Amino acid sequence: MGLLKVKNVYFKYKKDILHDINFDIEKGSFTALLGINGAGKSTLLKNINRILQPYKGCVLVEGIDTHKLSKNDIAKKISYTAQSNAASKMTVYDSILIGRKPYIKLHATEHDHKIVCEIIEYLRLSDYALRYTNELSGGEFQKVVVARALAQEPALLLLDEPTSSLDLKNQLDVMDIVKRYCTEKGIATIVSIHDINLSLRYADKFILLKDASVFACGGAEVITADHMREVYSVEVELHTIAGKPFVVPLRQIRE
Repeated sequence: MGLLKVKNVYFKYKKDILHDINFDIEKGSFTALLGINGAGKSTLLKNINRILQPYKGCVLVEGIDTHKLSKNDIAKKISYTAQSNAASKMTVYDSILIGRKPYIKLHATEHDHKIVCEIIEYLRLSDYALRYTNELSGGEFQKVVVARALAQEPALLLLDEPTSSLDLKNQLDVMDIVKRYCTEKGIATIVSIHDINLSLRYADKFILLKDASVFACGGAEVITADHMREVYSVEVELHTIAGKPFVVPLRQIRE
């Protein structure tokens, strides 16, 4: 059995936002969640993390239905970063320490501080550890957000548009860090992302959402010109650059 199983999940506000969603995620895999704005990517991540609850279907983590887990137990298995995160007058160190909250009872232990220090060193944040997060650049702060999620020691990391407001260098920095750290620790990652070529650089699995449903799911073989046309209404060509597929948009399809 895989690490995560999403089984027949439905979610709606006034209409279905997710319709009969099914897929499995293996330990240590890196999955890109793709689709147009409004396809349900953020909603799906929140249903996996039980911020939202499906009206039908279930989410299993390590074989356990998340409805049977407390919020604290879920936080020990799944960490999540939202699209928008506000910096505050809190030090980088303390902000990352918040990621240990599921484990802290009365006070942070020596082990909690050890985990935070290791992550700060790994993400090369030592020079910023005592600075306030609202004094950081966008790229620096995004690394802090990721570091806080990693401090939870999750089995599954959910990232919602982690690179959307970053320049190219910081996009690569953040994705490099996440990929390397999660591979070393065996953490499965699902990242909602708009940049298809960035996803092709890092992901080994792809889930394409269209009309509230899973349109395609699999390896890089699902990133085809036909699928891009169906999902994004854009004609594309696929090329291979440095051994990886690369999508070149040609024209938008007018309906």
